[in-house]
Amino acid sequence: MIQKDKTNKRIKDILSIAKNRKIKVNFLEKSFFQKKFKDKTHQGIVAIISKFSYYNLNDFFQSKFILILDSITDQHNFGSIVRSADFFGVEAIVISKDRSVSVNDTTVKTSSGSIFNIPIVKETNLTTTIEKLKKNGFFIVATSPNAAESIDNLPKLEKKVLIIGNEEKGIRKKILEHSDFNVALKNLGKTTSLNAAVSAAIFIYELTKERVK
Repeated sequence: MIQKDKTNKRIKDILSIAKNRKIKVNFLEKSFFQKKFKDKTHQGIVAIISKFSYYNLNDFFQSKFILILDSITDQHNFGSIVRSADFFGVEAIVISKDRSVSVNDTTVKTSSGSIFNIPIVKETNLTTTIEKLKKNGFFIVATSPNAAESIDNLPKLEKKVLIIGNEEKGIRKKILEHSDFNVALKNLGKTTSLNAAVSAAIFIYELTKERVK
């Protein structure tokens, strides 16, 4: 759906893509968008898509790098983390069915569409999930600002799982207990912590930098 009075270059590009992919486009009055999407930042363009499909963990036991998000509840953090994970080639993201944000319009927008590029798995019990991954050869790397070990000292890992914790409370204790490595970022300034999405991007890069040299 596109607002009738929208005629800029970006709209023309979208219409061209829609035509090539045989996507139906409806042109509607501005009043429709103001009423139907008054609480959303739509910019006069709204797409109706099918329900998001989550993947099965069993499909990724042969992967090299999986990301687990423990109780990430902020939609913008989630979308940003997905975008970073996609950029650096993470092969799958695991979230919990409870205590976690799900894929929605905000996370799709914040990820700049990356959410459709990387498989996302929903699991009931992350502790059980971690044990399954360990049995399939993965090393579990948990992040914590209080960890004694710096990620700089982490050995090269062929198959790895990185865990990023909740924005305020970090990774839950029972999950930390199942990790192989507990690492932190070096703090060189006065600020003692980073936003979950920012720290996630740095940790992901640190674990993939040998591949991107």
